[in-house]
Amino acid sequence: MSSSNPSITIIGSLNYDLVTYTNKVPQGGETYQANSFETHVGGKGLNESIAVAKLTPKNSVLLSSTTTTTTTSGDGDGAIRMVGKIGDDSFGQQLKQFLIDNKVNVDHVHTKKKSVKIEF
Repeated sequence: MSSSNPSITIIGSLNYDLVTYTNKVPQGGETYQANSFETHVGGKGLNESIAVAKLTPKNSVLLSSTTTTTTTSGDGDGAIRMVGKIGDDSFGQQLKQFLIDNKVNVDHVHTKKKSVKIEF
């Protein structure tokens, strides 16, 4: 990439958060039924790459070569790239798609033959 077209590369974790809500925090050995359950994409790397993409008004994105189209956003003076690993499962695919949907380059998000890292 030329110096007139700078890029920002984020190297970090890509996680999938599983969040439960209870009336109080269980102590060791206690079991509580959750009042509700939510899922969220996360990980420091993913969160930072999304924040940078949203804060970069002229984000020119180079989408993954595995996608069917390549598009640009803004007038092309930068690219946001994510470097990390995802699992070969539905959580990993959701993480990757979330990055693509938010104009983050995923060419260096590699898939490993294990499940994605999950946080409770």
